[in-house]
Amino acid sequence: MPQIGATELVLSHFCLRYASFEERVEAAAVAGLSQIGLFHRNYAQLLADGATPSSLRAVLNRHGVRVSELEVLRPWAEDERGRAAAADGVRLVMEMAETFGARYLQVIGPCPPDMDRAAEVLAGLCDRAAEVGLIVGVEFLPFTNIADAGVALDLVLRADRPNAGICIDSWHHFRGADDWSLLERLPPERIAAVQLNDGPLVPEGPDYLEDCLANRRVPGEGAFDLPRLVGLLRSRGVSVPLSMEVISNKLDALPPTVAVQRIVDGTRSLLAES
Repeated sequence: MPQIGATELVLSHFCLRYASFEERVEAAAVAGLSQIGLFHRNYAQLLADGATPSSLRAVLNRHGVRVSELEVLRPWAEDERGRAAAADGVRLVMEMAETFGARYLQVIGPCPPDMDRAAEVLAGLCDRAAEVGLIVGVEFLPFTNIADAGVALDLVLRADRPNAGICIDSWHHFRGADDWSLLERLPPERIAAVQLNDGPLVPEGPDYLEDCLANRRVPGEGAFDLPRLVGLLRSRGVSVPLSMEVISNKLDALPPTVAVQRIVDGTRSLLAES
């Protein structure tokens, strides 16, 4: 079984927040990538602007790239308006899965404080996702009530679906609980996705969310112990595709092809040296 980093790298949607779909696909292809992620709201905007599923597939096919990763859904809601938004998001990602043949759907909290109720919603989403071949990954985020890998695992085990798993984002591990024992307790088969990025250990702004959406670093350009993380994943036999999610104001200012090549070069150097 191939280990983490030995399979295809994925260009996360949020590496290129302001690029057009064509620029996104082209930048991935120029850097030698064949997989990208796509945010469901971006997909909806593309359709609203006149694109069609067939025209988007044509762009992908022209560059030899596919959409394998669908971002990012919050399936839980406490009021009627929120439930309607969640239902629309679910409809969109199911359509995207059928349009692109995607592998993976990412979900985030917050979820209801009643974990059994939260797990019931997750289980229902997983059942729908299974119909279109999707694995569902719960990403733990320190600013939500799914704050660390332990809470995410509890939720996934309560949902008890074979296509339910956990996403490990290096930023949220190092800047969050930073508890290696939590990662070590994750069953390898429940790790559905890994998102890799680097960063300074000391926050560069007072707001966690704003910091993580502005100041991430290319792997190897920050202070996170990424070799230890890659080593842990390899030692556990984790073999999911590795998604690069470097969200950076500085990279946003570069041409898409330049930004993506820099991310890819840093990631491949890290993997080769780890």
